[in-house]
Amino acid sequence: MKELRDLQEIKRELERRSEAGASAAVQKANMTTAIKTPETEQIAGGKRRKIAWAAFASLLFILAVSTILAVFVTSRRPSPSSVAFESAPPERALAYSIIVQRMRDGKPLDEPFEASGGESFESGWKFRLRLVSPQDGYLYLLNEGPAASNRPLFPIGSVNHGSARIAANEPVLTGWYVFAERPGVEKLWVVWAALAVNELEAVREKVNPIDQGVVSDAAQRDSIRAWLTRHAVNRVATERDGATRQTIVRGRGEVLVNLIELEHRLSRSVGLSDLIRGEFSYCRRGRDGRETVEWRPAVGCLNLSL
Repeated sequence: MKELRDLQEIKRELERRSEAGASAAVQKANMTTAIKTPETEQIAGGKRRKIAWAAFASLLFILAVSTILAVFVTSRRPSPSSVAFESAPPERALAYSIIVQRMRDGKPLDEPFEASGGESFESGWKFRLRLVSPQDGYLYLLNEGPAASNRPLFPIGSVNHGSARIAANEPVLTGWYVFAERPGVEKLWVVWAALAVNELEAVREKVNPIDQGVVSDAAQRDSIRAWLTRHAVNRVATERDGATRQTIVRGRGEVLVNLIELEHRLSRSVGLSDLIRGEFSYCRRGRDGRETVEWRPAVGCLNLSL
């Protein structure tokens, strides 16, 4: 019996030791797990921080590249003010009025009056232009005759010292022009330019009592015609002031070209023979010592009173 009790005690002792060993193993395992868990969390947290920093750096890079591109595009693009300036050249303006002198039998009739340009005048009457502009510039007048020939009328030596340059706000009066006996429509080209026009400067000496503005050189005539054709297409706006009898011409660019058309009818005092003689000029020539008379085709329509 005693031996049996000893065996039972030994068995219980072994069970106790087995339970103690198992408990120690569990505690050891728990401790190992507790140690590994913070390390794992630390490693995972480090990876997350690296990913966040990489994303932040990528975002900063994208923002920097976008800013550089925006600055580059803006610097290459013209500013709105410069675009507006290039698309809208400076405006030029010129105001003119027409002063008319009625004539009868070669003598003035009544006082000169200011016309609007829409009236019908009579052959033999005289007229002149008064012009003024708020800008400095160069003024030229031309009379378009048959076959699109253009006779310069201004500048003239007796006005403004023969110069085409006109100061701002300084009115200028042209010389007197006489409507030819032949009825019709007189076409006057008014040129107002910021700079001197070479094609017109080359023929201004033709405005004198001898040449009467007639340009005999064909190359010069063609040059003037081409220049007028090139610049006459520029748009101009005209407005009439009924109170002052002025016509204001406005346009954009360095050159302003405007056509004035004045209609005139046959004078009551002009007969058929005068009308025929108005188409021709009287000339005396000596042939073989004898004096003869010839009639030549007259040049131009307007007569210059020089």
